[in-house]
Amino acid sequence: MNRRAMTAALLAAASVFALDRPVSASGFQLRENSAAYQGTAFAGQASGNQDLSVIFANPATMTQFSGTRLEAVGSFIVPRSVFDGTATTTGPGFAPIAVSGDGSDENGGAPAFVPAIYGTTSITPDFKAGIAVTTPFGLATRYDNDWVGRYNALRSELLTVNVNPSVAYRVSPWLSLGAGVSFQYADATLTRALNFAFLGAPDGNFRVDGDDWGFGFNGGVLIEPLEGTRIGLAYRSQIHHRLEGKADFTVPAAAAFVLGSAVADSGASAELRTPATATFSVTQRITSAIDVMLDVQWTNWETFETLVIQRDNTVPLTTQPENWRNTWFGAIGAAWRVDDRLTLRAGVAYDQTPVKGGFVTARLPDQNRIWLSFGAGYKISDMVSIDAGYTHLFIRDRSIDETSPGPDGTPTPTGGRLVGKYEAAVDILALSAKLRF
Repeated sequence: MNRRAMTAALLAAASVFALDRPVSASGFQLRENSAAYQGTAFAGQASGNQDLSVIFANPATMTQFSGTRLEAVGSFIVPRSVFDGTATTTGPGFAPIAVSGDGSDENGGAPAFVPAIYGTTSITPDFKAGIAVTTPFGLATRYDNDWVGRYNALRSELLTVNVNPSVAYRVSPWLSLGAGVSFQYADATLTRALNFAFLGAPDGNFRVDGDDWGFGFNGGVLIEPLEGTRIGLAYRSQIHHRLEGKADFTVPAAAAFVLGSAVADSGASAELRTPATATFSVTQRITSAIDVMLDVQWTNWETFETLVIQRDNTVPLTTQPENWRNTWFGAIGAAWRVDDRLTLRAGVAYDQTPVKGGFVTARLPDQNRIWLSFGAGYKISDMVSIDAGYTHLFIRDRSIDETSPGPDGTPTPTGGRLVGKYEAAVDILALSAKLRF
């Protein structure tokens, strides 16, 4: 199957994945792939058996499931990212001029729906096969066309769809191994307004989009040294994308006449690497009814150093320094089996941002956040069960002082400088249905 046919087939089968691309975990990572583990703030996901999302977190955990099982998950994310501040036009040889527009209570967040699908089956009692279709990375910020930061950003979207078949084998009663491969599709769109006041002309618009397929792998180990104790170790590789598409300029006639090829449409490309992760996870049974859980995850964000968008002839269109740092995520949670049908869950987590001070942008005004989560699961019958999870993210205010860069990373008269702060919070509700055959 060629690339175009493969892309069309995936998007047709998983069209619901494109409803929106939010950000809830740090950077542009998305954790929302489980309703059960949403309730524990994702504590214990790489060592547990609460639902089939553990296939993505650690494929070795599949040995805990018998028969054939299917699961569908939907997470509803409502972010709030409100800017308050001012903007000026910038550029070498140009005196700063205040930008007109809305500079207060401008909300760049957009509600979103993020689905996930899982399946697993037993080849033999000790050999399992499964698949996870998820959206592990995503981004969506959208601003009104007249906001003061329009020369820095209007629309920023990233969608990934990851198809991850995997296998697991129980080597001994206390050791299971698992491995999988990832086929990941990525699609990105960035837009911003262009300031042509220095030519006495109205605003223009710049849009660039591109897509690509990338490939990676993941693996994991599940250790059960004592009855009721499970320890998970998992690794997921970096995936490299070369996003290829088109740069489109919508400009007034005066700008086209003066700037010529600098504002001409062309092919465009950009490099994107989704980061590698390493996870340590523990699920410990305290009583016959209560489990406590822990997850610690390291994410290799430092590979995201500079965002360079270039034309087909390799001439840069824009160069944005990022200089992200590696991050840690830590979660503690618990599950209480009230009876044979009802399970209650709770958890708390700390999620570190990869964005350093001085590199905050309107496209992703990221900050450290604390997760507070609750959830419940109910077994309707031996074949059917449902889960629900809720999280509120407490996010610190983040200051911003951003200048939109030109091809060499320096100010340009078509851009702007944005100064102010962001106030943010996120609410997440996840629901799932599980079938066992």
